[in-house]
Amino acid sequence: MEPNGIYVILSVNATEYHWGIYVTGADLHQGGTVHHANNKTGGWSYERKYTNNLVRSKMLALALRVGTVPLPQGHAEIDHILGDPSMISQDSGFRCRAWAMDAVARLHHAGVANAPDVSKVMAKAYEIADANRSKIEQGTGEFVVASF
Repeated sequence: MEPNGIYVILSVNATEYHWGIYVTGADLHQGGTVHHANNKTGGWSYERKYTNNLVRSKMLALALRVGTVPLPQGHAEIDHILGDPSMISQDSGFRCRAWAMDAVARLHHAGVANAPDVSKVMAKAYEIADANRSKIEQGTGEFVVASF
């Protein structure tokens, strides 16, 4: 991973993948911030959490770089964009993937992600994660870092 990078992340779960956005800081040894939609409590909600151990996640399959944090105010701008409550839906068809692709589109519109076509981002993410999935499930693989 690269400092001040913006990544779409996919973690293997029982049904498919859990999708999110990971934003690294200037110092990779100090971790980064995971942004994602989750439904741990039965309804969908946005969660922003700092982590210094994402790279040790056993189920992480992919980190696909889609942009670079614009400095000096970029981290705050990204937090503001991704924390927008309108990105969360309680519709029965809503999934974390929809939230992540909306996030990429909004970040692209703001000029911080280089991903004009989210369907291509999604296709590339699936292609790489699917190729890595069986190794991750068997505990013999490591996550792949790629760029869009």
